[in-house]
Amino acid sequence: MLTLLNLVPKWVWLALVAALSATSCKLKWDNSGLSLEIEKGKTYVAQLEKSIAKANTARVQQLVENEQRARAAEQAASSRQRTLLADAGAARVELDRLRSALESHTSPRLTASGVAFAPSLDYADPVPELFLQCTARYIDLAAKADGHANDVKTLVDAWPK
Repeated sequence: MLTLLNLVPKWVWLALVAALSATSCKLKWDNSGLSLEIEKGKTYVAQLEKSIAKANTARVQQLVENEQRARAAEQAASSRQRTLLADAGAARVELDRLRSALESHTSPRLTASGVAFAPSLDYADPVPELFLQCTARYIDLAAKADGHANDVKTLVDAWPK
């Protein structure tokens, strides 16, 4: 077998050694480049992880702020609702006072006429009763409108900005 190797010219051996050396250098060069790319990739992944952590922190902070804003809006709405209910109650008390005043003013009275021999009753006037009904309906409508306005204000206050 050794004699067979002696038959191969030396220049072939030198060419083979040069080719293997060049291949080895090329592989070493590629390996260094790949190592550099791996390090770049690791740096990029670390930057992405840092950005994700920062985004998660910002999201949690935004959620907390939104929750606080919603709670404050609900508390303000509750306070406004109590005020509106008190106003509606005061309006109903005033309506009752107005009703009693109108009843005392427009109650049927006996009047003496100079031409008649007997006292007669006044004619019924529908305007005061109509006025009271309109006032009562207006109070109901105002209470509903105030409730809707309160809801709108609550939603605007609670909405994220």
